[in-house]
Order: sequence, then structure tokens, then C-alpha cells
Amino acid sequence: HFLAIAWLYRDDYRRAGFRMLSSQDTECRLTGRLALLYSMGLTSVSLLPFALGLTSFWYVPVALVTGVAFSVVAFVFALHGTERAARRLFLMSICYLPVTLGCLVLARA
Repeated sequence: HFLAIAWLYRDDYRRAGFRMLSSQDTECRLTGRLALLYSMGLTSVSLLPFALGLTSFWYVPVALVTGVAFSVVAFVFALHGTERAARRLFLMSICYLPVTLGCLVLARA
């Protein structure tokens, strides 16, 4: 979420004097890699409620599908570093959390 916004508005941040990762990373190499790393980490952490016995099995497929989708969008952002890819990453970050947490609530053990 934050990295996509920072990438979209990197020129504005630079002009305003804010030192942002995306302002220094002109080719989106580090910003994209971090977005991908964080999305993959989030996917693995999202499986903890099932591992701790807090949810039923039905939570796992939803957590995996949303997490993998988030990681794929982050991978495309890391690969291309375009504004379109950043917007998609931003929108995916907005959709990911309500869907995953909603399923967590519905599938609680």
C-alpha cells in the first residue's frame, strides 16, 4: 500500500523535500523488491491463525489465493515499475485486507 503510493507520487515527494525510498530508486528496483518481499511475508503470516487453531480449514484457501494474488501483483510491479502496476498494487492492497479478514471472521474455529 505505502510503497505503491510512494512510487506513484515520488516526484511530488522529491519536490517537497521528503526523503523517500521511491524518490531515490529511479528504476523501481528496490521499491519493487520490497513490495514483493512484504507481500510474500504477509501471505505466510496470514496462515498463522490456522496454524494456531483459531480458524477452520476454510480460511486457508482464501488466505492462500488472496496472498498469492497480492504477491503476483507485487511481482508485476517489481518487474515493470510502471504507474499502472503501482495503481494495481495499491488497489490489490485495499482489497486484500477486507477479504482476508472477513474470511478470518467467518471461518473462526
